[in-house]
Amino acid sequence: MQEIAGGNYDRPWPGSTIAEFSELEGHLQTMAVAIQAREKALSASEAKYRPVVSNAPVIIVQIDPDGMIGLIEGKGLAAMGMKPGEGEGKSWFDLFRYDNDLCDRVRKAIAGKEQQFTSEHERGVFDIHLAPVPDGGDSCSVLCIAVDITRRVMAEKALQEYACLLEESQKVARLGFYIFHPPAMTWQASEVLDEILGIDDTYSRSQEGFLDLVHPEDRPMISAYLFRSMQKLHVPFDEDFRIVRADNRKERYIAGSGEDGLRFLQTAEVDLVILDMLMGPGMNGYETYLKILEIHPGQKAIIASGYSQSADVREAMESGVKKFVRKPYSIRKLAVVLRETLRQE
Repeated sequence: MQEIAGGNYDRPWPGSTIAEFSELEGHLQTMAVAIQAREKALSASEAKYRPVVSNAPVIIVQIDPDGMIGLIEGKGLAAMGMKPGEGEGKSWFDLFRYDNDLCDRVRKAIAGKEQQFTSEHERGVFDIHLAPVPDGGDSCSVLCIAVDITRRVMAEKALQEYACLLEESQKVARLGFYIFHPPAMTWQASEVLDEILGIDDTYSRSQEGFLDLVHPEDRPMISAYLFRSMQKLHVPFDEDFRIVRADNRKERYIAGSGEDGLRFLQTAEVDLVILDMLMGPGMNGYETYLKILEIHPGQKAIIASGYSQSADVREAMESGVKKFVRKPYSIRKLAVVLRETLRQE
């Protein structure tokens, strides 16, 4: 029996003439073979899955009720400056003694309270889940799974910075945008466009609310366009129309094509013009820019195109267009180009 307890399953059992002992010998041999088979199966399973765990982009830690680390694996350890297995047999509270919040949360998990939180360290940001595993006593073992979300957090912060940069550029250039949702017949607008339209957050973003902003004489045309959009006919909109600000009832013009834009610029000045090289029927971006220069010499402009710099794009740049933006462009790219162009003398 002591041999089995010590893991020696191969030692032959001494024979006995006593029937009861012989029967016990047979049972012990059967038990030894079964235990040995299970251990081999567990070893094979561990050999099979340990590489998977070790190479997963996470950190997996098993902590006993005393805070001792029995297992620590996962490729995510590299972000902590650690290797798989490093820290096994050590106390969690010693290894992370400088992080009081992390230690307190593990103590709560040992006490049976599940924990889900984000922890930011010098080497990165981790989404951590501490799952208590009851051991039959007052305390629990803890399974810790930590996912490295540093890249996601950095991307979110960068996106916020780019959004702020774009918003600043829009405010300087008085550029706004809106998104129309045909199925629901609702729309949303940027903060700058809200200012241009003279509305605030309380304004109705329904179809009726949008049409109320359109000049009465242009309302039938816009209403027909919205109806076509609702029918999913995807008819390009290249008309200019007038809106009436909600706060002071002053008129503003919105241009839908190069020709429309030129008519608007006959009586108005703008800080910056953004031109698409291909604008459907009529003039292209370069031709429109040449006409604009006749009205406003030195007008700042940006050319956007889904193609590489063609002859027209190069000629537009030589004529005074400040920047060329290749489509599709990101918010970051557009924001940077807007800011650079507006700051140029």
